[in-house]
Amino acid sequence: VRNALMEPIRTCRVATHFKRVDCPDPANPSVMLRGKYVPCSPGDPQGTEMTLMQVPPADLLCPPVSMDDFLKAVRTARPSVSAKDIELHDRFTEEFGQES
Repeated sequence: VRNALMEPIRTCRVATHFKRVDCPDPANPSVMLRGKYVPCSPGDPQGTEMTLMQVPPADLLCPPVSMDDFLKAVRTARPSVSAKDIELHDRFTEEFGQES
C-alpha cells in the first residue's frame, strides 16, 4: 500500500511537463481552484516544460492514487521472506513441532 500511495509523487518527480487545470477544492467541492499544475505528457499542447522544483508548491495538484498504482506496486514488490527462510522454517517445523 505504501508504494502505491507514493506513485503519484513519483509521477510528479519524474515529469518534464506540467499543465494548468481548474479543479474542485478537495476541502470544499463547491469552490473551483484555478490554475493548478498537474503533470502531463510532453506532447500535450497545453503542457509547459518544467520540473517539479519549478512548480510553486501551493499550485501543485498531485494526481490521485489509482488502481494502476496498486497494480504496479504489486508487480514490483519484493518478498519480505526469502525461499531459504521458508525452507528453514519448514525443516524446523518438521523436526520440532507441528503446524496447526
